[in-house]
Amino acid sequence: AEKLEIGFATRLRFLSMAELEAARAARYGLSLSLALFVLEDRDALRAAIDQDLERVDWEIGNRLAGGIRQGPDVLARFALGEWALLLPHTGLDGAVAVAQRCLERVCGPELRTASGAPLRLSV
Repeated sequence: AEKLEIGFATRLRFLSMAELEAARAARYGLSLSLALFVLEDRDALRAAIDQDLERVDWEIGNRLAGGIRQGPDVLARFALGEWALLLPHTGLDGAVAVAQRCLERVCGPELRTASGAPLRLSV
């Protein structure tokens, strides 16, 4: 099976799109949600070898991206262990459902660093 390469928005692009969507939502009375995924144990992440750290963080991004609608939803890596998700036309119930689906995808097969430390996300 061919592995699908998923692109992520840059932080600047994400902020620009969030500003645009917020203005659109306010003007037309549309729903808009944001979710920020953060690694709970930052020390375990920092203790990992840099190369492994990058691999694990990008794996998190790929798993998160698999839980969203490609196109309208925008996922961006904000910092090491921090991922932001923009959900246009999505109310609170929908955002909670997407966040739960994303967490299940990330935590399904448990992520571990080379040192064996498990990694968990919070929203």
